[in-house]
Amino acid sequence: MRVGDILFAHRGGFLGVAAAVLIAVGTPSATSVVQGSLLALVGLSLRLWAISWIGPAARTRDPAPPAARVVGGPYRVRHPLYLANVLAGTGLTIACRPSLTVLTVTLFGLVGFYALLAWREETDLRRVAPGVLPRLSWIRALRTERSTWATAVIALGATALRVS
Repeated sequence: MRVGDILFAHRGGFLGVAAAVLIAVGTPSATSVVQGSLLALVGLSLRLWAISWIGPAARTRDPAPPAARVVGGPYRVRHPLYLANVLAGTGLTIACRPSLTVLTVTLFGLVGFYALLAWREETDLRRVAPGVLPRLSWIRALRTERSTWATAVIALGATALRVS
């Protein structure tokens, strides 16, 4: 198994630990929580749009290539889910208001993590023909994404509770 496959299969765990550390070491203010939450909402909204186009196939830990390479909607740009996750993660980082060192390490780590995943995926997608996967309604997409939204609410809520 390739390193990229391991990162992909366990991305939630890796990012969850990073988020917990970020929340623990941050010094959030009411302003930073509002600003970060707004950026996270933009990321989560982009993610919802992308999920509606790619369907539940994106909610997997299986590193195998998808059945088709979606090229419409938000997928006119490569990896909109990863861009959405970077925006949401940056929002959480802003909300936590960490030191400049932690901010820098977190943002470089976040972008680097998703760049590695995108690079790993690109090698697989070259062999997958463009196509259309079953689209999801917004309601089904919201249901599919309920754990992502719940995690975001918990992380931003925990950050807001730390405001002094």
